Amino acid sequence: MARILVSLISDQVIPNLFVIKELEGIDKHLIISTEYMERSAKSKWLINAANLPERHIIGPVIVQEDSLVDIGEKLGNLEFEDNDEFLVNLTGGTKIMAIGVHDFFRNRQSQIFYVPIRKNLYRKIFPQVKVKETDISYRVNLREYLTSYGIRATLDSEYTPQTTYEEAVSLLNFFQGSKDAFISVVNSLRKYRNKGFRLSDDPELWEQTKRLPIAPTADSTFSKYQIQLLTGTWFEELIYHAIRKQLRLSSEYIQANLKIEREITGEKKSPSNEFDVMFTYGNVIHVVECKTGVYDNFSQKSIVNDTLYKLAALRPDFGLAARNILVTLALPGETNQNIKPIHYTRADTMNTKIIDGSFFQDGFDPSRLVELILQSK
Repeated sequence: MARILVSLISDQVIPNLFVIKELEGIDKHLIISTEYMERSAKSKWLINAANLPERHIIGPVIVQEDSLVDIGEKLGNLEFEDNDEFLVNLTGGTKIMAIGVHDFFRNRQSQIFYVPIRKNLYRKIFPQVKVKETDISYRVNLREYLTSYGIRATLDSEYTPQTTYEEAVSLLNFFQGSKDAFISVVNSLRKYRNKGFRLSDDPELWEQTKRLPIAPTADSTFSKYQIQLLTGTWFEELIYHAIRKQLRLSSEYIQANLKIEREITGEKKSPSNEFDVMFTYGNVIHVVECKTGVYDNFSQKSIVNDTLYKLAALRPDFGLAARNILVTLALPGETNQNIKPIHYTRADTMNTKIIDGSFFQDGFDPSRLVELILQSK
């Protein structure tokens, strides 16, 4: 006797992963897919994300997604033992596939169910039972989630922040209290971003840096990492620290400065992208971009527009339930330095939540920040 979990493949692979990770005592995994799905390597993504041994996999069985006859014939050609038990997850596939698979397995020793979108539960539809819904307690980590969508990410080691939470908050306080001075020094330091800065490079600028809450190294040098921190990543680290601390997440579930690459088919890949903060919580992925300002004086371009389009363009890569958030210190208003009304409208149409600088004006409340992030749609 074998206990066999049946999974139907579609664009949304992640509900299959939830069930694979949740159910225990599974001996074999029967994967049912289509030629179209396999051209995008969807079964491979699921197998890799769930870390399934090859010897435990039956298939993938390739069926015609619109043919009940073909589905019945392909499944009928498989050899099962009379006392095998089947757990059938109908969440993926097409409607015709779900009907065909349901009809085939309902005449065997089986339980048939599906996972509603954005809910951590599976709902049993066969056989009839009093308690139809069962909670999914398993929580996927970042690697599992991203791998299930064919995304490769730099998750090999834990992200090491350049600041502590307290230091990041002190930088925020300095920014809020001396914004013009902070921006002036930071803009002057940008040209040293990739090489570091020494007293001998610019004595006048060195005097200005003494006001900053980040001290130079013992040899009177600002390292390139310190300059990168001051020119933007300090705000990313503040948001990273706040989320990780409030939700008590380990590095498996949250990363900052995350580089990803989407595998499309075979050796063909999309360009890599970098995200400020990304985390999974409650089996939902949250993508957070962090910007101290929204207008680049050097390129004369709106950073907020670029960020909104970037998040919207990549949202399908992370699944239907993905949540996008832009956190910025820029205030609402009508100038290039502000978040304009059109930005809020555009963000709403792109399913992206904006948390602007007005949130930070009365002091930093990390618990409220995380609450707002989790409320994003």
